[in-house]
Amino acid sequence: MRVLQRLSGALLFVSMSLATSASASTSPSTVVTSNTVVHGFFRHDVSLDHGALTITPVAGAPVVSATIRRQLQWAAGSWPAASIKASGVGVVTIDASRTATTQQPRVTALRHEVAAIALIHVDSTYHCPMMLTSGHYTTQVPVSQGWSAVIVPLDPTKSDAVFTASSLICGRVRRNAVVTATYTESVNWHLGNDGTRPVIVVSVPACGVISETGGGGNERSGVFSFGAVATVIDRPLTRCSPATTVDEGPNYASPTTTHRRTGVNVSW
Repeated sequence: MRVLQRLSGALLFVSMSLATSASASTSPSTVVTSNTVVHGFFRHDVSLDHGALTITPVAGAPVVSATIRRQLQWAAGSWPAASIKASGVGVVTIDASRTATTQQPRVTALRHEVAAIALIHVDSTYHCPMMLTSGHYTTQVPVSQGWSAVIVPLDPTKSDAVFTASSLICGRVRRNAVVTATYTESVNWHLGNDGTRPVIVVSVPACGVISETGGGGNERSGVFSFGAVATVIDRPLTRCSPATTVDEGPNYASPTTTHRRTGVNVSW
């Protein structure tokens, strides 16, 4: 951990790498080896946050449908591919008594559920203003710092979920949490009219919200491109928002405006 002071102002910044180290933690890190998943199945136990989430080997070799595999790929698609440390089928349990579940819709209980699971580890760096390091401050790094698990149960009546382990951020521990898994999709749009001028009308899929829009081009020639990204609940089990459209206004609204790429987890 490095502490940097900006002499010309009152802010104190802490640059903190989330990679665990012997000096920062007295607990061992979560360990995933090349033998944790063999031929697509977990063969060794994995525990995050001292058992708040556990993965154990599954008996036999259950058939995993193409739909399940696609859902796992979608839900894990927001992380860099290099951060996915293991992916396979195992038996997952989340201890609800030790895990925050404040998101709506709430994740269904996951106890001894056979699921396709991706284990993800990300090292990040935070630059923290002094106000975030006031009060109770710690350098103790949680045992599963930086780890997450994307879970797609084989039982279609159970929620897809993302478990995020407790992490040390700016001297304070953010509690672990489980939320409904989502994926991102670059969606279609069309030209409309608000009664006075052309506008871009974006199609929002069911159970989705627009999370990003953007365009570019040449104002002189009037040639533009435009795209919109929606965040969509991966496996909705309860009623959620219907498919709809959103008026994104006149910017880039031209008959010559082209679509940016569309599809699931598409980068521009």
